[in-house]
Amino acid sequence: MSQKTMKIGLQQATCAIVAECLVRALQYLSTADSKIQAEAHNWPKGKTLRLEVPGAGGVTVTGTPWGFRKLDKETPGDVTIRFKSPSDAFRVFTGQLSVAQAYAQHKFVLRGDMALAMPFVRCVDITEG
Repeated sequence: MSQKTMKIGLQQATCAIVAECLVRALQYLSTADSKIQAEAHNWPKGKTLRLEVPGAGGVTVTGTPWGFRKLDKETPGDVTIRFKSPSDAFRVFTGQLSVAQAYAQHKFVLRGDMALAMPFVRCVDITEG
């Protein structure tokens, strides 16, 4: 196995772990933090957001009156944020690059209603803080 292949594999594994931790943190904070709780409560009913990293899979969340909730791994998103590469996702997930910078640098593709993605991004910024 080449060093480049190992690096990509490590980035994919790290992204999968961080995505899982992020969703769990959002679930907890949506009951403990008033700002995140308000965003989750105001989420349009039945709408989902999917976060995907090439080779690492993805997570899908929805907002409920009780907070954010993780859905089945294969649930498609009404809005999907798909990173273009594991290294781009790795830089965002490890705090080397903000979501706003990644968006400005075209490091991911957003499919769906951007207005639905913005509350999620605000919650991610609060969670990372």
